[in-house]
Amino acid sequence: MALKTTVPQGLFVQDDSFIANEDLSSSQYSIVTFTNPATGQPKVGLPSGQGVIAAGVLLNDPASGAIAEVRLLGCAPVVANAAFNAGVELTIAATTGKVEAAGSGDYVIGIAGEGAAEANQEVKCILNGAYQKN
Repeated sequence: MALKTTVPQGLFVQDDSFIANEDLSSSQYSIVTFTNPATGQPKVGLPSGQGVIAAGVLLNDPASGAIAEVRLLGCAPVVANAAFNAGVELTIAATTGKVEAAGSGDYVIGIAGEGAAEANQEVKCILNGAYQKN
C-alpha cells in the first residue's frame, strides 16, 4: 500500500512494526498509542482519550493481532478532526485517532505540514516526537 504523501528529500523517517491490539482495519492514517499488553510484546491501538502520548501514525489497516506499520518520525498523512491552519502544533483528538490543533497542556505529536479545511481531510503532518505544549 503506497503512502499518499511524499517524504521531502533529506527528512529523516522512522517506521516500525507492532502488533495491533484491536481491529484497526478502518483506521489507516490514525494516531495510535502503545497499549499495555499482558505478553510484554509492544502493541498499538487507538488512543484511550486526550492526554495520552502518541506512538505514531498507522500506515496500514491491520486486523486485531496482525502487524501494524507505524511511522514514528518523519512526514505522514493524518486525518483532521476539525479545520486548522498549516504550521500549527497537532495533538490527538480523543479516541478517534484523528488530530486537531493543540492547546495549552496538550501533548504535541507534530506540526501540520498543510492546513485542513474541514474534518476528515487527510493532511501532511511532520512528526517530531511528543512534547507537552505550554
